[in-house]
Amino acid sequence: MRELENKIEKSKIIEETNLLYLDIPIGLTIINEIILEINEIEKTSEEKIKEYKNKLEILNNKLTEKDKKIKEYEKQLFNLTQKNNELLNNKNNSNSINSNILNKDEINLVIDWIKKSTDNKYDNISFTLLYRASRDGDSSAKFHKFCDEKGPTIVFVKNKNNFRYGGFTSIPWKK
Repeated sequence: MRELENKIEKSKIIEETNLLYLDIPIGLTIINEIILEINEIEKTSEEKIKEYKNKLEILNNKLTEKDKKIKEYEKQLFNLTQKNNELLNNKNNSNSINSNILNKDEINLVIDWIKKSTDNKYDNISFTLLYRASRDGDSSAKFHKFCDEKGPTIVFVKNKNNFRYGGFTSIPWKK
C-alpha cells in the first residue's frame, strides 16, 4: 500500500495547450486491479457488517426470549410463593378446618376442647378434610370409604332442621 501511495504522489498532471494528461509511473492495469481490490474490501466490509448485524439481531432475539421466560418464571414463582404463604397461613390458622357448618369462633372453641380433653396431646394440630356429604355423597358407605383407618378425626353434622352435632375420636374409624 505504501508503494502505491509513493507512486501516486509521483504522478503529475501535465498541461499543454488544450490537452490535459496524467503522467502515472505505474500501469493502468495495476490501478484497475487496485480499484477492484478496494471495491472488494468495501463489499466484504459491507457483507461483514450485515453478517455481524444479523448475528447481533439473532442474539438480541434470543436474549429477549430468555428475558420473557425469566419474567414468566418470576411470575410463576411469585404465584407459588403466594399460594405457599396462604397454605402456611391456613395451616397455622384455626380456620384451616374447612367447615360449612361451624364458624371461626366455634372452630376455635372445638380445638380448645380437644386440647384440654387430651392434655394438649394434639397441641400442634392440623386438619385435612376427609369427607363432605354435599361433595362426596350422603351415605355411610361413602363416609367409611373416606374416613376408615384415619384418625384422630372430628365429625360435624348438620341435619335438615339446621341442628348441629359433632364429635372427636382419637380411634380410627372401621366399618
